[in-house]
Amino acid sequence: MTRTSYLVVAALAVLARLVHVGLFHGHPLAGVWLGDERIYGEWAARIAAGDWTSGDGTGAGLYHAPGYAWFLGAVSWLLGAAPSPGGDGAWIVRVTQGMLGVATALLVCATTNRTFGSRAGLLAGIACGLFAPALFYELSPGKTALATFLAALALFLVVPKPLVHGVEPKGDEHGPWRPRAKAALFGLVLGLGVLAQELVIVLFPLALLIAGGSWTQPRWRRSAAALALAAMGLLLGLIPLFAWNYASEQPLLQGTVNSGQNLWIGSGAGADGFYRPVQAGRGTPGIERSDAQRIAATAAGRALSPAEVSAWWRDRALDEMAAAPLHTAGLFARKLGFVSAAVEWMDSRSILAHRQDSRLLRGLSYPFNFGVLAALALASLLLGARPLRACAPFLYGA
Repeated sequence: MTRTSYLVVAALAVLARLVHVGLFHGHPLAGVWLGDERIYGEWAARIAAGDWTSGDGTGAGLYHAPGYAWFLGAVSWLLGAAPSPGGDGAWIVRVTQGMLGVATALLVCATTNRTFGSRAGLLAGIACGLFAPALFYELSPGKTALATFLAALALFLVVPKPLVHGVEPKGDEHGPWRPRAKAALFGLVLGLGVLAQELVIVLFPLALLIAGGSWTQPRWRRSAAALALAAMGLLLGLIPLFAWNYASEQPLLQGTVNSGQNLWIGSGAGADGFYRPVQAGRGTPGIERSDAQRIAATAAGRALSPAEVSAWWRDRALDEMAAAPLHTAGLFARKLGFVSAAVEWMDSRSILAHRQDSRLLRGLSYPFNFGVLAALALASLLLGARPLRACAPFLYGA
């Protein structure tokens, strides 16, 4: 892929963000932080003011993934201005996340180019740079932009350059240290991604893609070594979280310990596939956690740790799902259908409300909406089998 192609991707991504931010400059929707936006924004502002030990305000441990607040707070501290929903600090969030969006588009372009070729790489980069939901999320504080960038960087590290006439690219012929370093670096980036958004951990098995190249060991040893080095990098990236929770006398891997609550919210008795608070009328982030703890502790008759609270809600959800298997199956099918929906059920704010006042967002929402990801992923699996064979020798070895 030529340098011009990357310049085209970057230029379109930058232009879209400048227009989008300009359309919402001074708009009421851009001047208010809600829910998690407020928690992360105020948390980053406290860090920018010098309070580096500031937590998320919901307890001793870090209930919310801290990576985004630490990142935004550090950037704001370096720039000498605190992020805010309006006034002089409003630009920090938008510019910072806009730059992450542009960088993500370039990474997607480069990674797709490696696997599917230059034409697919250019199209993927442009689509990523003009992805309407990305523009929507970048307008206010949230971990999506940072987590997506780190996930894209991790993918770029593991996707190998395809073989050319059965020969490895010259850039990879640097001895066995190179794939080992890549495996460790992949794990480190993944660890930083987990600090921003816990679900990034699902990419960990991709470390096996690094188990090829110029390693001289048998295949199983290469795979084991790649996973071990990636795990070491992952743990290194999570050290800040371990240290914080250890000092707070909380479980080291607390993070957002709400998997059980989320399972009940989405699949327990009465679930309809959309959000519902664990107690009706009390869906505020901080309150939701305390409500879940109180309900579980009352049922158990004793105080419970965060992990025990999550386990209680998980067991309740599984029991209720098993008691109504037909409803559970239908609910799963309904949620599977949501994957291809053009819009997402609103969290703190709704993309539907935003695009009413933005011709750009409204126009881009037609070709580049939420549901297009499912279609593109399926197309990649069906149409990309042949190009992917070029990566197979790196995964399976000779």
